[in-house]
Amino acid sequence: MIKRFLKTISLFLVLIAIALSLSGCFKGNITVDVKPNGSGVVSMAFGMTQQAKALVLSQGTNPLQDIEQSMSDGSGSTPTNVKVTKWMEGDYEWTKAEKEFKNLDEINKIIVNCSLFNNFSLTRKRGIFQDKFILDAKLDSLNSDIPSDDSGIDPSAFIEMSFSARLPGKITETNGFIDASDPNLIKWNVEGYQTISVKAISVTWNWFNIFGILVGGFLFILFGIYALGGFYSILYPKSQTKKPLPQRQQSLQPQKEEPLPQHQYPLQPQNEITSYIVCLNIEDLLLQINTHALNSAGQLYKKSGEIALVWKDNNGKQRFIDVKDLGNNQISINGRVCSATKENVKTELINALKRQKA
Repeated sequence: MIKRFLKTISLFLVLIAIALSLSGCFKGNITVDVKPNGSGVVSMAFGMTQQAKALVLSQGTNPLQDIEQSMSDGSGSTPTNVKVTKWMEGDYEWTKAEKEFKNLDEINKIIVNCSLFNNFSLTRKRGIFQDKFILDAKLDSLNSDIPSDDSGIDPSAFIEMSFSARLPGKITETNGFIDASDPNLIKWNVEGYQTISVKAISVTWNWFNIFGILVGGFLFILFGIYALGGFYSILYPKSQTKKPLPQRQQSLQPQKEEPLPQHQYPLQPQNEITSYIVCLNIEDLLLQINTHALNSAGQLYKKSGEIALVWKDNNGKQRFIDVKDLGNNQISINGRVCSATKENVKTELINALKRQKA
């Protein structure tokens, strides 16, 4: 769907970088939103600065318009099942295309033709009580679309591409960043010189099977009671059944069946964060920075052994403070290694914030 669009962009990557000498002149995001039944929506949003767009238009092409044309399937007009929206955000002009899909096979066909991926597989493994949604893919590096590898230009300096997936149920495994405000949304950033492995597993309860088993069990018990009653009436004549029951049997009353307690689910997945990040209260320190220094403009992402605060500056460029647990009483903050003490952590967090704002 976006193969022609990315090809058009790649032809002008070096030209844009040299002529504009700017960073972040092109942004893009592909999002897959999956519902519990396997249907959902795939959206592709791309934005360009006015300077970058003017340069590309001067070459006789409009890559943002190519998004709409590429979804027309050769008919020359955008089909009714594709929603295309445009908007301005600062100096960026955005175009977003959304398309619904009925099952996972459709989304696999859409994404597999996208040159952004080396491979893409989103499958659903059905179980008796639980279903698993398994995402396994590889994001290609940005420099794979540059015509020459000898340009010496890092494409990530002027292209910001990412892939996001919202999976139903509970996320049990992933190597991406989970959005702190949406525990079902996972994000991976495309790198300039290396492929990125994309892996995630979510689990949903198969309520249809569970309900069917409960109803089937109830009907089986009811049929069994009815069958036993009929068998008893055959063995014993009616005259005998009219005899009064012993006093002990008359006093027996049917026991009221108590409802089964509902299982409680956590509001968001409990991510394992290793000891140094927990003991040093790094998450609280990042939240304080976000509140007091960034006016709550950032978002917190976390996974096992790593936590990051991500925001955008006034020019729309992504900024971040990334903390990793290295073990052996050491942590790294934006790649700078320091000993895992409260004083060092506070000092390095402040320094990292200053460098990101510089």
